[in-house]
Amino acid sequence: MNINELDEKYEAFKSSQHFPEKELDQKFIKKNRQLNDLKSIMDNMLCNILFLKYFFILARPDDECSQMAKNYVILVDGKEVTLNVNQSPQFYDKENYLKWLHGEILK
Repeated sequence: MNINELDEKYEAFKSSQHFPEKELDQKFIKKNRQLNDLKSIMDNMLCNILFLKYFFILARPDDECSQMAKNYVILVDGKEVTLNVNQSPQFYDKENYLKWLHGEILK
């Protein structure tokens, strides 16, 4: 899978119903640094998992509940690709995220 195909999937996800909308009022979270950091990590993980779930083929669909952030397995061009979503860059940083994902796919 080339970087252009990943870009198309990324853009399709951001415009799909599966893309989580950000909450508008986050005053309390922004004032609390630890909560803000946790929310950022959770948002990133959520976007990653939803993107992978809806825009890629799960390698082991019968075992979906065993898919974990540190061991998420998808099929790309007939090959199993294991991703550690915990190590991904911020999903909203499109360029870095797609570079990371493309690099993981090519391993």
